[in-house]
This record gives sequence, C-alpha cells and structure tokens, in this order.
Amino acid sequence: MNAKIESLIQPILALNTWEERYRYFIDLGKTGLDFPSSLKTNENVIKGCQSEAWLYIESVNGTVYISGYSTSIFVNGFIRLLINIYSGENNIDIKNNSYPFLALIGMQEMVTPMRGNGLLAIHNKIKRFHE
Repeated sequence: MNAKIESLIQPILALNTWEERYRYFIDLGKTGLDFPSSLKTNENVIKGCQSEAWLYIESVNGTVYISGYSTSIFVNGFIRLLINIYSGENNIDIKNNSYPFLALIGMQEMVTPMRGNGLLAIHNKIKRFHE
C-alpha cells in the first residue's frame, strides 16, 4: 500500500510551492463530481469540515469502496486523493497504514487550521471505519 501512496503523492511532492500544491488539489477537485444526492445524508456528512462534505464508505468481502463529495473544490480534490489511496484496498491494510503522507505533502502548510481540521476529519472518518 505504501508504494501506491508514494506513486500518488509523487506528483504533489514534485511541486515546489504550497500554491502549486493547492492548485493541484483544485484541479483534482474538478473531477469525480458524480456523487449521488441519495448519499448526502447525515450519516455520511463530515462533521468538522468547514465546507459541506460527504463520504460514503462500504466494505465488500474485506475490500473498501469509498465515494465522496464536497462543495469546496479544494476539499473535493483532497477527497479524490483519499479515494485514490484507499478505495479498493483491504480493510486490514487501511487500518494498519500509518504512512505519514499528509505530513509529507505539507497539507497543514496549505490550509488554515480550521480547514486542516476538516481535512483531518475526512481522513479520520476513513480510518475509524475500520475500527
């Protein structure tokens, strides 16, 4: 799983400034906008996120499938990254993964503390699903 994460964050790490990285997430956030309205429920809402955001997670035979959406294009880009990292992976691998990719890409440097809390809430929702 760490090799997959490294390949997905490599384009982000290749960018020199936090502004370029922020723009990367905005561009990524313009994709995957097909989140069904039926999944925009209280159960799927991300609490603590500054913008409206939803995350739907299911496990089928030990494999995790994730979809999500945010009204913020930047947050939507972050959700897309997490979907690319975790969706299709094994429950146990996700639960045990402690690879510090958020720190490596400098996520906290790109956003305000309030927005950082929301992004962490999205990541934590995925991690808590496997407890």
